[in-house]
Amino acid sequence: MEERYLPEAEGLLESKTTSMTVNGSIQKEIKLPFCDACGQTLKDQRIAICSCKKKICPSCMITHESKIYCRECAKRITAISKEDFFALYGIANEVGLKDIQHSSSMSQETLEESISTLIKRSLVEAKGFSIFSRYAITDKGLAVLATCEQIYRNEGDVLRFLLKIQEFLEE
Repeated sequence: MEERYLPEAEGLLESKTTSMTVNGSIQKEIKLPFCDACGQTLKDQRIAICSCKKKICPSCMITHESKIYCRECAKRITAISKEDFFALYGIANEVGLKDIQHSSSMSQETLEESISTLIKRSLVEAKGFSIFSRYAITDKGLAVLATCEQIYRNEGDVLRFLLKIQEFLEE
């Protein structure tokens, strides 16, 4: 009896078929589940199924509001660009706008647009008056930030940004 192991189709967990070959031998085909995001085999691992029906491994799972999503669905649900994430993360850590701009390499105009977007979506709010005003993250903003940290955590420019922000926080 010959056994063949193959990857299962996207959205399916696992299947087994047995057939007879032309020469009379028995062939068993076992299709193993794999992560539809990274391709890792999911045999003997915890598996999650995103709302889009993709199978995802623990390292690709993104949790938002107690539900598990794949990266693409989480990006769509949060609708936060990388620039918005930079601004949100900096504001959450009480980093000055110039330091956020410098760390992220965003133009001042892009940073202002991101902050405007975050205010409109009630993720940050302005506190104080006139020149003494500052931005503060809201509870809704903290929830979105936690999700976005999972979404963007492995991207090179985000890692550089986080290191630069950490340097500002240590000063």
